Amino acid sequence: MDKAERVMMNDREVSLDEFLIDGANIQVERGRPCRTVGEALRRLGMEVWLDGGRLQVKLNGEAASADTRLADSDAIDLSLKEGPLPSLKRP
Repeated sequence: MDKAERVMMNDREVSLDEFLIDGANIQVERGRPCRTVGEALRRLGMEVWLDGGRLQVKLNGEAASADTRLADSDAIDLSLKEGPLPSLKRP
C-alpha cells in the first residue's frame, strides 16, 4: 500500500485489464507513499466511509483517525459497525 501505480496508454489512464493497442505509448507512473490513514482510504476508493461514523480504523492494533500518520510497515485494520450504508455523492 505504500505506492500506487497508474498505467497510461497514449496519455490516457487505463486499467490493468485494458487491451493493448499496437504501437501505443505505455507509461507506468509510481505514486508517492500514503502519509495518513485518510490518504490511504481515499487511494482505495473508500473516502465515502470516512464521514459516516461506521468505519472503525485501527493502526497497528490501536484506534486511528483519518489524520493519523503512517510509517513503513504499518498495518491498517478496517471494520464496519452495523448501520445504514453511506449515501453516494452524485456529480
